Amino acid sequence: MRGTIRYREQHAPIIRLARDLERHLIGDELAKDASAARQLLSLLSGKLFVHLAVEDRLLYPGILHCEDPAVRAASQRFLQEMGPISQAFKSDSIRWGTQGAIQSRPDAFVAETKQILAAVEERIRRENRALYPLFEKLSP
Repeated sequence: MRGTIRYREQHAPIIRLARDLERHLIGDELAKDASAARQLLSLLSGKLFVHLAVEDRLLYPGILHCEDPAVRAASQRFLQEMGPISQAFKSDSIRWGTQGAIQSRPDAFVAETKQILAAVEERIRRENRALYPLFEKLSP
């Protein structure tokens, strides 16, 4: 776990922000005031994209070039799977970039945000259980 502690530690605030945002996903309330949800989405976006950048720069280069073909294949799958999740999250962050956008279509915001948050949380669980243990095998 030593080699992945930084990534695992980054997951905690991401999950915390996602759960905070989930508590604000009430259409009637968002129609009146979406400021808290918008702020949480912004904070979550920042944390998530910093985490992804760190993984892309430090984690994946080593694991994608290891000698074990099974590890390379698994890491490649993880990397490919993250692309659509990352793009969906980025698109949603742009689409819901203002309080007005959220307040004008609160039910759509709730549905889309719940879906993307579930995908992010599932991805984090899979990284902790499957990807990071692969990396730890390679770390001295």
